[in-house]
Amino acid sequence: MAFARLVTHYWRHGSWLEEGIVVRNAGRLAGIPGVIVQGSLDLGNLLGTPWDLVHAWPGSEPVLVAQAGHGASHPSMTEALVAATDRFASQRKAEGRDRADVGDNLRGTIRSGLGAGR
Repeated sequence: MAFARLVTHYWRHGSWLEEGIVVRNAGRLAGIPGVIVQGSLDLGNLLGTPWDLVHAWPGSEPVLVAQAGHGASHPSMTEALVAATDRFASQRKAEGRDRADVGDNLRGTIRSGLGAGR
């Protein structure tokens, strides 16, 4: 119940962000790779917003997960998040900036925390 109250509070206040500011400023992320993982059944964040974000953020890419909603508990959603994390870790390693501990920690969080069906 506490989580629902918190989410509702943020939604009611628009997360204290000006409408559209994230998409308008996404161009500032040019040069920083990103993967926008979106569930096709996410009713809280419809497909238009991630689509707009991908087009405004140079170097980002969309991943649409069929039959998944907003949470990471769907196995395909977890798989997509882990795949993106693993790819970024591999890129860093290839560039000689290996911080495997960071990637391992994030993968562990996704697999055990987010992917555990919360």
